[in-house]
Amino acid sequence: MNNNQITQRKTKILATLGPSSNTIKKVIELSKAGANAFRLNCSHLNQEELKDYVRKIRRAEKILNKPIGILVDLQGPKIRIGTVKNDENYLRKGSPFLFDLKKDIGNYLVLNL
Repeated sequence: MNNNQITQRKTKILATLGPSSNTIKKVIELSKAGANAFRLNCSHLNQEELKDYVRKIRRAEKILNKPIGILVDLQGPKIRIGTVKNDENYLRKGSPFLFDLKKDIGNYLVLNL
C-alpha cells in the first residue's frame, strides 16, 4: 500500500505509543505499516514526556513527508476509595452507599429511615 492509498482510505489506524515504541524509528515503522495517528495516554505521561513524544512524531512526519495525527488521551475522573474499617463493608440491595472525600475511616451505609 503506498502513502497516497493510506491517506485516502476512510478507515484510519490508531496506534498507541508507549515506552517500548517511543522512538522516531518505531513511529516511522508503524506509520509505514499503516498507522495514521498515534494515541498518547496522559495517564502515564508527564508534561516533559508528552512534549518528547510529540517532538518525535513531528520529526517522523517530516522524514516521511506525510501528515501524522496525534490523539492525546486525557486522564478522566477516577473514583478511589480510602480506608474502610476492617477492610470491608456490607452493602444491602436498594440501600444507597455514601462516597465522600473525608480522610477518616469509612464504615457506614446511608439508610433510608
